[in-house]
Amino acid sequence: MGRDVTGTVVSLEDVCVTIRGIPVLDHINLTLDEGSFTAVIGPNGAGKTTLVRVILGLVRPDSGRVRLFGKPPAGAGNQKHQVGYLPQRQQFDQGFPVSAHDVVMMGRVGCLGLFRFPARADKDAARETLHRIGFPDDLTGKPIGELSGGQQQLVFLGRALCSHTRLLILDEPTNGLDLVAQRTFYRVVQELQRDLGLTILVVSHDISALAGCADRMVCLNGSIYADGNIREVLSSSRLAEAYGTTPLE
Repeated sequence: MGRDVTGTVVSLEDVCVTIRGIPVLDHINLTLDEGSFTAVIGPNGAGKTTLVRVILGLVRPDSGRVRLFGKPPAGAGNQKHQVGYLPQRQQFDQGFPVSAHDVVMMGRVGCLGLFRFPARADKDAARETLHRIGFPDDLTGKPIGELSGGQQQLVFLGRALCSHTRLLILDEPTNGLDLVAQRTFYRVVQELQRDLGLTILVVSHDISALAGCADRMVCLNGSIYADGNIREVLSSSRLAEAYGTTPLE
C-alpha cells in the first residue's frame, strides 16, 4: 500500500553555491512535493551533483535556505534515514565476497545504531526489498561481482531503499548500462513510486529515458532554465540556451 501523498519533502530557496571561487549554483529555487517524480537534466558541469549534495547536507550553500522534511539537512536527525541515495556508479572490488542480499542489508545500517548486529527483521527487510524490485530469488546469494551491470545496479537501488525510505535520490543511475538494463531499472523505479508513494529525484543527462517516467523535469545549468512537465520543458526555448545546442542532437 502506498503512503499518503501530502507535504513538502525538499525545499531550496534562493540557494547559491561557489566552489573554489567558481559559481556552481546560482539562486536555485526548487520544491519537491511528497510522491512526486522529478528529473533534473543539464549538460556536464551544470551543477546537478552539487544540487544533490546540497539536499543531502554534504555541501553547505553560501546563501539561501535548504529544508529536508521541514528541517535543515544537518538537523533532520532520524529523518535522514528516510533518504535513499544512489550515487553515480563507481568501481568496486569485483572479487569482494559479499552477496546481493548482504549488499541490500547494508541499507539498514542507519536504522541499526551503534554496536548492533543485523537481526532477523533486518534480514527479512532485505529479502522483502529484493522481492519488491523483482530481483531473482536464485541470485540473492550470488556474489555481487558475478552479477551483470544491470543486476548490480538493481541491488544498489535495493540498498538505497532498504531503510524507511521516503525520498529516493538517484544520480546518473543508468550510466554504463545497456538499453535493456536502463529500461528495466526505470520500470522498477516507476513501480516503487506507484506502490510506495516515494518522492523521487533523478539527476541524469539521459533525457529520452526520463521523458517516459518522470512527471516533472527541471533543466539546470548553474541556474534553472526551465521547470515544468516534460512537454513544457522539452519545448522550452530556453532548453537550447542551457545546453548551447539542442540537447537531443
